[in-house]
Amino acid sequence: MKKHFLALAALAMMAAGPAAAQFDLGIGYHHIDDSPVSVGGLVGSAGYPIVVDENFSVIPELRVGFGINDDTVLGTKVELDHIFGVAARLQYELNESFYGYIVPSYAQYKFSASATSSAGSASISGSTNEFGIGLGLGFRATDTVGLEFAYENVDGSDIISVTTRFSF
Repeated sequence: MKKHFLALAALAMMAAGPAAAQFDLGIGYHHIDDSPVSVGGLVGSAGYPIVVDENFSVIPELRVGFGINDDTVLGTKVELDHIFGVAARLQYELNESFYGYIVPSYAQYKFSASATSSAGSASISGSTNEFGIGLGLGFRATDTVGLEFAYENVDGSDIISVTTRFSF
């Protein structure tokens, strides 16, 4: 019985063809500005578009990232250790090439800071779980590759991101 169900499900997915929702993977650079500290991270995302109608989709996604640009403020080095989060992109197709989206998110950001002086050295790390809201614009270069620019505000911190998105 299980084999018949799996075969039927596979046939249904093949019959749906390329018009069906596809997996969505992204890799991007996030610049996080929480004045006076600015750090950068490489963030990957994985989502699955749920098509509501021909112009509107909801895309739940997971985000994972790590820091690649640190900052030094008043002799203290600040690093982004990791980002783990979830988001729900509400995406609207503007035309065949462009789309816009609003994205509420929830993520854990872990930071560490260290300082060295003639008196010695000290370090500290901590994480924060925060809600955010963002806006973005995407350009679909091909059926499977897109480029996105986004702004997100997370508890007063500004995040600007550039992401390459792949659909398959």
